Amino acid sequence: MTDLLREARVLPFRRRPYAARRRRRSLWAVLGSGLLGALAVVGLPLTLVGWVLTSPRFALQRLEVEGSPHVPVSWIERTLQPLVGRNLVELSLGEAQRLVAEHPWVEGVELRKRLPDRLRVRVRERRAVALLRRGDQVFYLDAAGREIAPLEDQSGRVDMVLVSVDGEGVETAPDALALTHELERAAPDWAARLSEVEVLGDGDFRIVTGAVPFPLLLRAGTLGERVPGLAALLPDIARHYPKVESVDLRFARRIVVQPAALPAKPGSAPQPAPAAAPARGASAA
Repeated sequence: MTDLLREARVLPFRRRPYAARRRRRSLWAVLGSGLLGALAVVGLPLTLVGWVLTSPRFALQRLEVEGSPHVPVSWIERTLQPLVGRNLVELSLGEAQRLVAEHPWVEGVELRKRLPDRLRVRVRERRAVALLRRGDQVFYLDAAGREIAPLEDQSGRVDMVLVSVDGEGVETAPDALALTHELERAAPDWAARLSEVEVLGDGDFRIVTGAVPFPLLLRAGTLGERVPGLAALLPDIARHYPKVESVDLRFARRIVVQPAALPAKPGSAPQPAPAAAPARGASAA
C-alpha cells in the first residue's frame, strides 16, 4: 500500500480564478463626464476673464506720471483723464500713447500697466539745439532742423544759435545747422561763440560769431578752405580798416572786405571809410 502511495502522482490544487464582473458605464455617463471636464477646463478661465474685464477692481484709478521741463505732469494728467475709470487690462496703450504724443515737445512715450489699477507714464522730450526766426516768430529747432514749438518768452536770453530764414524758408533750416557743424570742424573757437546763422539762399549764409568783430558771408562746403585764410588776415584787416561792415568769403581766390561808413560829423552826411591798402589776399568791396 505504501508503495502504491509513493507511486501515486500528486496533483497540485489550483483555485479557479475569479473574474469580477465590471459594470459597464452607459454612453451618456461617459459623454456627460467628458462634457463636464471640458466645461471645467474652458469655463473656469472664461469666467475668470469675464470677472477681470468687468470688475471695478481693475478700473484705472491712478496715473503715475513722470514729466519733463516742457511737458508738465499736469498736462499729461489732463490729457489722460478720459481714460480714468476704464478697465486697465483691456486699455489700449497705443491710444494712451497717441494722446500724449500730441504735445509738440514729446519725442517718445513709455507706458506700463501696474495692475490692478495704475498706469505708469514717462515721456522723453525732444532736444532743442537752436532757435528759428521766421518773420516776427521764433521757434525751437531740433537736431534735424524741424520746428518744435514757439519760444514762450522772447524777452529773455536763450543760449542757442539763432537761425534766420526769409518767409516760409523753414526747409532751409537743416542746411543752416549743417553749416554750424562745418564751422565746428573748420574753426572750433569760432563755432563756440556763434550766435546767428542767416540763410541767404542757394547755399549762401551770413553768420555772426563773437570770435570775429564783423559778420561773415559764407558758402556751404568751403569753410575748411576759406576760414583759415581769413584767420591769418584778421590782423591786416584790423590795421587797414577802422570798422568793417562784413567780410565775404564766397569767392574762390579773394576775400572781399566791406568797410563800414565812418560816423558823420554834425550837420554833414556820413563819410565813407578812407581808402586803404587791402590786406594780403583781400580786396575792398
